[in-house]
Amino acid sequence: MLLQAGQLLSSAGTQSTSIAYALLTLALTGSPAKAGLVGFMRLAPFAALALPAGVAADRFDRRRIMVAADAVRGIALGLLAAALVAGRASFGAILAVAFVEGAGTAFFFPASAGALRSVVPTRQLPSAAGAGQARQATVRLAGPPLGGALFGIGRAVPFVFDALSYGGSLVSVLLMRTPFGRHVYATGGNRDAAWLSGVRVNRVLMAVYVLCGLSAGLAGVLVASRLNAGYPRAGELYELDAVAAVVVGGTSLFGGRGSIWGTLAGAFFIGILNNGLNLYNVSPYDQMIVKGAVLLAAASLDRWRTA
Repeated sequence: MLLQAGQLLSSAGTQSTSIAYALLTLALTGSPAKAGLVGFMRLAPFAALALPAGVAADRFDRRRIMVAADAVRGIALGLLAAALVAGRASFGAILAVAFVEGAGTAFFFPASAGALRSVVPTRQLPSAAGAGQARQATVRLAGPPLGGALFGIGRAVPFVFDALSYGGSLVSVLLMRTPFGRHVYATGGNRDAAWLSGVRVNRVLMAVYVLCGLSAGLAGVLVASRLNAGYPRAGELYELDAVAAVVVGGTSLFGGRGSIWGTLAGAFFIGILNNGLNLYNVSPYDQMIVKGAVLLAAASLDRWRTA
């Protein structure tokens, strides 16, 4: 489930920027030829690196390859988004990021195909493969329109979304039967028991805080791209929405339990709730009361289940 969720996020981000690269190049240079060159630079690594990527997936740790590919792609897209927000993006930077993203994807796909056989029981492989094909077909249809809509909000928005999707994919891979993922759940469930079991609790906490800070930084770039300006109070009280989405999605406030799919569902629920409250002209103060009540109800339900 984690692997499928991570690949869904990654594929959605990749397909959303497939049209955003062309739109951005046309907006900056006005040259269709240069837009085509960017598309070529994004696809060329698939042909050039397909064989080495397959050998690497066969010879080395697939999870490490997937983690490295997601990290490199996420950092590259994040830097491009930051350059766009700062107004310093150039055609050369777009070419470089497109090539890096294509190279990372070329290494990620063979490793993820091999990882599927490692984490899915043999009897479930056909259904898992079918779900993967359905996911690819869905994101190929929905990705470009989504990328165009995000580009209409701001030039940096689709690239921030792509970077965040790689971040989600990275988290799913890290939590997919890896020592780090098990240590995170163990530390959240019972810190003392994890320490007595040999888990380096302080290192796990530091790594989790670093990932949290990185995610918050990317969210800040997204908010700045929407406003086209830096405003220190722009994200005020967004943490309430974030906590509510996570708790509504089934993550325990007491630690040790949570899932990416549940968090995504919780985020969609909070987004729909916000839109509904705005459509009914509910004041911002009353909206906080409603979301606080939702958070309290979810936390009470979690407490009742764990009692």
